[in-house]
Amino acid sequence: MIRRFRRVNGKTLEDDGIFAEIGAGVPDGMRVDREGNLWSSAADGVHCFAPDGTLLGRILVPETVSNLCFGGQ
Repeated sequence: MIRRFRRVNGKTLEDDGIFAEIGAGVPDGMRVDREGNLWSSAADGVHCFAPDGTLLGRILVPETVSNLCFGGQ
């Protein structure tokens, strides 16, 4: 499960509920792309979520993904 928090008064965080569910394993590494999509590692691969938490898709791999990183400019 991935939770979301909102910033209050620029100083504190307030729990804003569940953002998305990871069906296999637990999220470990996460990254946000230029469109605001959240990419997360999972036990069955990499899951991609839209900014509203909707699952856009999964990249399935034969081993547990324990970290996630991508970059470039």
